[in-house]
Amino acid sequence: MPRRDWAPMVATPLRWADEARAAILPTENRPERWLHLYTNLVMAAGGLVLVGVAPRAMQADPVWLGGLVALAILTSLFKLDLRLSQDSATMTLGYAVGFLGLVSVGPHATAIAVAAGIWTQCTYRLERRTPMDLRRRLFSVACGVLTVEAAGLTFASLGGTPGSPVAHPLAAPLAGAALAYFLANTGLVAGAIALATGQRVADVWQRDFLLSGPSYFISAAIVGGGAVVIDRSGFLTAILVTTPFLLTFLGYRAYLRRIGDEQEKLRVARQHKGLDVLTGLPNRLLLHDAIERAIDRCRRASHSRFAVLFIDFDGFKQVNDVLGHQAGDELLQAAAGRLQGLLRRADLFPRPSHLPRPPGDLLARLGGDEFVILLDEVQGQSEAMHVAQLVQALFGQPFDLSGRRAVVSASVGVALGSADCAGPEDILREADLAMYRAKSLGKSRAELFDTSLHQQVQSRQQLDSELRLAVERCEFLPYYQPIVNLVTGELAGFEALLRWQHPSRGVIASSEFISVLEAEGLIMPVGRRFFAEVCRQLGEWQSARPSGPELSVNINFAAQQVLDPEFLQSLLRLIDDAGLEPGQIVLEITESAAMQDYARTITALERAREAGLRIVLDDFGTGYSSLSCLHELPISGIKLDRSFLSRTRRQPAILSAIVTLAGQLGLTVTAEGVETAAQCAQLAQLGCELGQGYQFARPMSADRATLLLGRPSTWLPPPRQAAAVPAPVGRPDVPAEGADLAALAPARAELFQVPTQTIQ
Repeated sequence: MPRRDWAPMVATPLRWADEARAAILPTENRPERWLHLYTNLVMAAGGLVLVGVAPRAMQADPVWLGGLVALAILTSLFKLDLRLSQDSATMTLGYAVGFLGLVSVGPHATAIAVAAGIWTQCTYRLERRTPMDLRRRLFSVACGVLTVEAAGLTFASLGGTPGSPVAHPLAAPLAGAALAYFLANTGLVAGAIALATGQRVADVWQRDFLLSGPSYFISAAIVGGGAVVIDRSGFLTAILVTTPFLLTFLGYRAYLRRIGDEQEKLRVARQHKGLDVLTGLPNRLLLHDAIERAIDRCRRASHSRFAVLFIDFDGFKQVNDVLGHQAGDELLQAAAGRLQGLLRRADLFPRPSHLPRPPGDLLARLGGDEFVILLDEVQGQSEAMHVAQLVQALFGQPFDLSGRRAVVSASVGVALGSADCAGPEDILREADLAMYRAKSLGKSRAELFDTSLHQQVQSRQQLDSELRLAVERCEFLPYYQPIVNLVTGELAGFEALLRWQHPSRGVIASSEFISVLEAEGLIMPVGRRFFAEVCRQLGEWQSARPSGPELSVNINFAAQQVLDPEFLQSLLRLIDDAGLEPGQIVLEITESAAMQDYARTITALERAREAGLRIVLDDFGTGYSSLSCLHELPISGIKLDRSFLSRTRRQPAILSAIVTLAGQLGLTVTAEGVETAAQCAQLAQLGCELGQGYQFARPMSADRATLLLGRPSTWLPPPRQAAAVPAPVGRPDVPAEGADLAALAPARAELFQVPTQTIQ
């Protein structure tokens, strides 16, 4: 015979040897090879058993054998089962068919019937939900055959004899058969699952099959009881006895199915509860859960880190105001789509191919125009900042909102999370602070949270708690700084400045805490007490000098106070209680405060002017208002910011233009920050009416301000001092640098005829 004719005969055994060696020796796909080897062995054993028992199965009563096969096929098609627990296991009539066969025709015929039922179930019923290949079908049939034979051996060894349930008690044989049925069936399947998933067999069996044990024993008990009834009383009695149990079984099954439907509805409702209605994204609830899971992963693996990106749109309010809220909703939906597309990109991080992007990334909407991205498993801040830059690039293109174009940018705050995170709120607050810093630095940028921001948060929290205690203890008081008529040299009035009498730090200027009072809503109670004290003090001063000119007091008002509907009536009551005229109170409001809600502010200020109050626009030239607002706002004067006096180039021309414009509009002009005699002379020459600053006095308590009333004949320095004093630049509420103020202090004290130490 030629050599090539022997080749196939030699190649086949060699190939089998290679496959066996590959299944035993360690290879790259060792788990899959072990699974194939295991399933092959089970199928081979099941096939041998089925072939061996087939001749003896044919010796059984044909009627019983045919009926058992038909019953097995019927139960496999309809699966009348009773779920015994939420997690597991079902009580299936297929188990009852197996025990019925052991009692009636023996294990060999039962194996044939069970094999037919399992094949039918895998081919027809399961095929509708999860297609099952031929290998899995054969493995399932083999497991069924081996299980029935194991249960039959146990049944026979414990004295069970098919066909005579009365002669031989069935309790012990059926209990043993049920145990063998349970262990063999679940053990064979658990072994295959363990090899396929790389888990321990015991873990798989305990998790997936332990709770199915009662269904085997209940099925055996039902079959045993039915067999005894039939043997003793006949089929008719058995039918009469089992019918109520069957109806109860079906009713209980329908009841449990209804409960299952309700649980499914609750699960769906709970899932939708965690979703944002507008965008369909996870909301704060699901985001918190995801961050908690990320923190847990970091605690299990210390090297693991995650990042939170807090995104806020720049210019979203303008879209709502100009295009309407429907357009704003369209913008949010479109932005959510862009951000979701970003997270699905494969090049989100420039990572090597062996480090794929983890699936734990999440995009959520907190509300309004605030979105949060959770990045799972980041390598460091460079990756997080890279994604933040990609987010900003998404908003480089305009949004098409039903044919209208809108352009918005994004400010992004980035915070890195690790095992040290206390909880979701902490990491979200850090990212939020970083986002606000990005906005304060010019918007449309990304900022990373660092320790300096953390220190600011701690300082802010401490300041907030101390301020709340200060409000309860009434630790705020007014300080007064004189306002002088630069033409006549007379005292025109005072500006009342809020001060905090701190228990340990002493008197604190308002610049350190006024913004916190406004942000926390504490400015309203503090303001009411402050206004009451100022009006009371002004009433005392006016009563002490009945023949002198009327004094006025300027009081600073925040936007919240001006827009408060009860503000005007409350202030007028305080003025009336102090015996004052409304014109003696001058309301100062900054340009930025007036521009926050321009229309409402004008309405509120017009009511105040109609009531007789005077209104001055403070810090003129530093806010966002235009010159056209000067004739729209119901004001009686402006206060020049002290920065106008510190400018050396073009200073006279700018001051002259402003004073001239104000005069033509009928507005008084007050210059803040007057610190030298030269500045007094220059302002008077330009036509500025009023001045305020360290040249006259620093802010002082009410007692020391009382000592100054009526003492000097004029508050202006002598002309001989005007040319000798330079013009230094200082800060509000802080002594100017240099020796000029110290040199002027004795002369000013002599002019005021009060001791030097009383002037602060």
